[in-house]
Amino acid sequence: MVQFIPHEAEEKANEFCIFADEEFNIEKLQLEEVEKKKIMQKCEQKEKQVDV
Repeated sequence: MVQFIPHEAEEKANEFCIFADEEFNIEKLQLEEVEKKKIMQKCEQKEKQVDV
């Protein structure tokens, strides 16, 4: 029983770390997509200016 509590705590801590890593990666990918879209829009605007 004495070893059970630290073992459970370690498992919960590992689960939390995995969850945090997954959330970080999701947020990072979303930010990357937003920035890519901004860059593409700027490039398209510059192409239009060059064409004119």
